Amino acid sequence: MARWEVVAAGALASILLGGTAWGLANGAQQSTAQGEAPTPGPAPENLTAESPADDAIPVVAEKIKELGAGNGLVSQRTDYEARGIAVTWSGDVPRQLEDYASSRPYGVEIRFEAGGPYSKEVAEEARGRLERSEATSRLGVVGISVLPTGAGLELSTTRDSLSSEQVAELQEAAGVPVFLVYGVSEPRGY
Repeated sequence: MARWEVVAAGALASILLGGTAWGLANGAQQSTAQGEAPTPGPAPENLTAESPADDAIPVVAEKIKELGAGNGLVSQRTDYEARGIAVTWSGDVPRQLEDYASSRPYGVEIRFEAGGPYSKEVAEEARGRLERSEATSRLGVVGISVLPTGAGLELSTTRDSLSSEQVAELQEAAGVPVFLVYGVSEPRGY
């Protein structure tokens, strides 16, 4: 069987099984649990400061995520043209991450910006509490987003307004500040 036939057959099988041909051809691990994020493959061994930003930045961003987990990471913004990553942080940046940033890994500049008091993990826990709260459906909440600034959560509601008591109820359930967007259409399925 010719190579192109093998690749085509593999691509078709992958698509039928819910994966991607590119991911399987490049050794990416496929997730079997619904909603589980795929495990990224190892960083290429030949990356250098001269490697394309498209290759280097995702590797550095993944390392920042790994080092920042549970330590105050709020968000990351990548700038491929400037070959940099702006990292928003809550609290003190861990020394290990500062050392990594000062090494300019693969020529990527890492800048730290002060964020609000809530790390991504804290805000995601708050989102989970709201998702389990009966108040969200009763008050027309159809979307809950973690703010990339670390300031809390943004809630989208179908209502045109909520009373201060209703907002306080949502904020109490979340345990972090909530910012509301009113008059959002309710999502419709296909």
